Amino acid sequence: MALSAKTCYEHIRSTLGRDPGLGNFHILQMTGVWFTSAHDWKYLERPSALVGFVNGQSYASLPADFSELIAASFTQGLTNRFLLTTLGTIAQYRTGQMNFGLAVTYGAISFQAATGAGGAPLPVLELYPTPSATNASALTVFYRADWTPITDGSDSSFVNIPQYAEPAFIECLRAFARGYQEEDSGILSQRLAAIQAGPVWDAAVDSDGMTQPNFGKMRGGATQIGIGGPQTVWASPYSIASP
Repeated sequence: MALSAKTCYEHIRSTLGRDPGLGNFHILQMTGVWFTSAHDWKYLERPSALVGFVNGQSYASLPADFSELIAASFTQGLTNRFLLTTLGTIAQYRTGQMNFGLAVTYGAISFQAATGAGGAPLPVLELYPTPSATNASALTVFYRADWTPITDGSDSSFVNIPQYAEPAFIECLRAFARGYQEEDSGILSQRLAAIQAGPVWDAAVDSDGMTQPNFGKMRGGATQIGIGGPQTVWASPYSIASP
């Protein structure tokens, strides 16, 4: 059963014993923003999306819910290569008007200020060389999405998280409510640190990691150097450290 905004608001009132001065809607939104950024959740990994190039434009727009780039490659062309680098390297290549003589495009994430009335800056993919043709499906990318904002403050809205993460989310929601409204009895950071050290958070992280129990056979490791034949060492979400 999906976690509704109405249920979240009831948890806020329950832990405080009253309606919060900041408003239920704001506390729920801030909890969601923190929760999605606190761990590299598997459930936030989206299906592949196409990223287009525009003739003469030095950057490419990313999906609206983009948070973190996982992988990117050219949609077509076995000899075309797309490589991630730093903004400093992009700047050097543009200044020097480098010509690599190969079908190579470099990219790096930057942020553009929001237009109009303001808001969050928009991530874009800086490119070198600047595309000389428009191609709506130039790159295929996999990415991790950001928090999906609650559309409004009504009780009919739902939180976009899987069921196994709901207990941890509710703990965090109650911590945000008390941290914002009752700072004298414990600051928010202390409450969240205690949650992340506890079994409810661990259970959510474990369940999330096990949605894909392994990552296949290890590739490019030291054990493969000079060794032929199939590899028998398997990668696991528990054996790969989060960055």
